[in-house]
Amino acid sequence: MTNNRSTLRYFYYAFILVILGFFFGTAYVTVDLLGLYFKHIYLLYGSISELLLGGFAIFAAVLSLVVATFGCIGIQRLSGQTIILYSIGLIISMFVNTGLTIASFTLENSEKSAHQRTISSTILLYNNLFLNEIANAWDSVQNTYNCCGVSGPLDWDKLYHSEKLPQSCCTSNFADCKPSSVYVKFNGCFEPLMEHLESKIHTMAAVSLAFTIFHIPGIAIAYFASRLARKNAL
Repeated sequence: MTNNRSTLRYFYYAFILVILGFFFGTAYVTVDLLGLYFKHIYLLYGSISELLLGGFAIFAAVLSLVVATFGCIGIQRLSGQTIILYSIGLIISMFVNTGLTIASFTLENSEKSAHQRTISSTILLYNNLFLNEIANAWDSVQNTYNCCGVSGPLDWDKLYHSEKLPQSCCTSNFADCKPSSVYVKFNGCFEPLMEHLESKIHTMAAVSLAFTIFHIPGIAIAYFASRLARKNAL
């Protein structure tokens, strides 16, 4: 029994390392996603889906740590009740991470049109003296992705009526930025911004899917631990 108990502990310690890896991986991906969201929050302010997804990911990571703590106590002491709590928590954690995986893939496929409407609506607010943050956000996006407008420079016609463009729509800061300028960036900003956002969501989905699969050996460990606990009680 002593050998079985030692082997079980080694397997569980390896599983703990996986949980810690998931926790820090989720924390990194979540901070990365929320950092991108808040960087462009004044263009994406109409959508809180990424914010909710980040909160969901944090909840899943914290739940995993709590479950791991119960498992550590239960396996160290071979306590039947604690192992039962660990098993229940592990199953709940598995469902939560499955939900996180599904939510990530669903968000990726469903939010694109909503984001496009939201970003388009902010163009008319570019020159609002009370909303300088929107102008700064547009300039940041157009400089970061080397682009202009949502789909292209023509998007700014609704504000400037083909007379001019924001200076960030041109590659040169030494000339007036007009639609006829040779320095105009012709690529729209929506696609590169969404590709960047989706790459973060892809990573989160991959991390949560991998950890969902890793719950299977965790459940097996809980099963063998409960058997050892019953034998120890006899």
